[in-house]
Amino acid sequence: MKTNKLLVIVLAGAGLFGLLAMLSLRGARNAEAENLADLVIAKVEIPLGTVLTADHVEKVQIMKTASPELAFTKPEDLVGRVSINAIGPREPLTEYRLAPKGSLAGLAAKVPDGYRALTVKVDDEAGVAGLLAPDMTVDVISVIRFDQGGRDTTTAKVVLQNIKVLATGQNMASPKEQVTAESVKSITLLVTPAEAEKCVMASHETRLRLIVRNMGDTTSASTSGIRNMDMLQGDQVQGIPKPENQMMEGQGNYAPAPRPRRIRTASNPVAEPNQAPPVAPAPRVDTIEVYHGSKRTEVVFPK
Repeated sequence: MKTNKLLVIVLAGAGLFGLLAMLSLRGARNAEAENLADLVIAKVEIPLGTVLTADHVEKVQIMKTASPELAFTKPEDLVGRVSINAIGPREPLTEYRLAPKGSLAGLAAKVPDGYRALTVKVDDEAGVAGLLAPDMTVDVISVIRFDQGGRDTTTAKVVLQNIKVLATGQNMASPKEQVTAESVKSITLLVTPAEAEKCVMASHETRLRLIVRNMGDTTSASTSGIRNMDMLQGDQVQGIPKPENQMMEGQGNYAPAPRPRRIRTASNPVAEPNQAPPVAPAPRVDTIEVYHGSKRTEVVFPK
């Protein structure tokens, strides 16, 4: 009898323990589920300018605190949207990586509101030896020739700064690895309407030059440009001084830079000192000889 009572107590205790464990586990699962959120990610690699379909994306669950801003939770919300940059597998899709609803695929998807895509003609020299790539930033230099007071004048001026490259030739994708040289005949730039007008005017007058900026450098430089006559004005300097830190040939130490010597030219010629005054020529005369017996005399008559 006592054995049966003990067995009942043990079984009841085990059942109670199991019930408590199950309730605790269920509560933990419920708490974990409350902290999870749905997230739509890329199932495959999505190139720039791709119109998304259901085969491009899938839904996963992550912690709510790890969900990115403006992320999608339903795959159907992404069907028909266009990517504005390349998206790798398992990367989350957000509004920042997609063109506005209704946008067409291709270049137009990369142009934000208020901007324009402008294509300019380049060669290997103007296009930085073919080393430009999409998403780089450049400055634009124009060399303009004009008549200034009857004198043919040439001016070089930075006309646009911090301009994003949208495409090189027909390539709109950023390089995944190191940029390799590729000869292209055109570069497409992202500009405002005012910048587009300036660029078109500059390219109409002469050929444009592009200079690459550091990706992190967004500071605008203030330049006044330079004219061909500016490079020839001022005192003439004989010889070009070497930099102070340039080593003399054949020596291991640094040599100081020679001081430039100025050559000044007088505006009016100066007569040489101690010059003798000019000598007047002797007057011309006629001489007549007169004889008185054996005596001879000369009579001089000026002409």
